[in-house]
Amino acid sequence: MTKVDFYLLQQASTLDQADDFACRLAEKAFKRGLQVLIAARSAEHAGKLDDLLWQQPDSGFIPHSVGQQLQSPVIIDYNRQPGEHDECLINLSGSVLDYCARFERLCEIVVYEEQSRQQSRQRYKYYKDRGFPIKTHEIKH
Repeated sequence: MTKVDFYLLQQASTLDQADDFACRLAEKAFKRGLQVLIAARSAEHAGKLDDLLWQQPDSGFIPHSVGQQLQSPVIIDYNRQPGEHDECLINLSGSVLDYCARFERLCEIVVYEEQSRQQSRQRYKYYKDRGFPIKTHEIKH
């Protein structure tokens, strides 16, 4: 069953901060040898994430692509197409994705902005009602 992790960014109030944290999560998963799908809100958002992954980490490069046209360890998608990956899903879309249960791990990032928090509560309830094992992590920096 898919393990769901909610990361509560206590000192973050913008979606930009969630994007930065998502890139760090993707780097961590990539270094562990996992395939990662980052679900973006839109094409513009996917482009921004692409730029961020070119800048992070300072110490190296995370092989990634936008969309499914190239096979890479990290894929950024905004068309709600899961492609081949099924190990780690970082959901930045703002909603529950139909295909989330096929992944081994699902990462949800919560910032302290009212709309984001409301959407996160709805996703949390959805996962809980369906019996997904959920962990929450309070991130203080």
